[in-house]
Amino acid sequence: MPFVPPFMQQIDSFRSERSQVHDLPGWKQFQRKWLNNAAWPTKGADQLRREQAGRVSPVRLGGRLWGWMSLRDDISPEARYEYFWTLETVGRPLRFPDEVDLPKTAALGFYQYCPFCEISTDDIGADDCPTCRRKLLLGRRAG
Repeated sequence: MPFVPPFMQQIDSFRSERSQVHDLPGWKQFQRKWLNNAAWPTKGADQLRREQAGRVSPVRLGGRLWGWMSLRDDISPEARYEYFWTLETVGRPLRFPDEVDLPKTAALGFYQYCPFCEISTDDIGADDCPTCRRKLLLGRRAG
């Protein structure tokens, strides 16, 4: 049974406070309060091997090529999506304001992913996950 982070147990308060974050100091305070994942359990090597069994990349979904991801925290898919949605849509623009106006292309390191389904693609396109229909997130590789 995956771990349920405290923010998921208080989702209404979490979302309410998240909607009030508008600057970097506010983001840092919010992140310290709600998104401290240091005590969350992580997936072990055996669990990662089990998850990867039968997953062949790339896979064509919705006309695009996707690869499988294995995110390290052993939390529910719902919590994983909420966590990464918050990092990408609230935190990233405040932490990296120079990225906001950049073209979102693979050449600049951007990619789309669904943390719920643990899939990602460099073929940036439609906004909905071809598997679960949640809004895809836009990440950027370091470098």
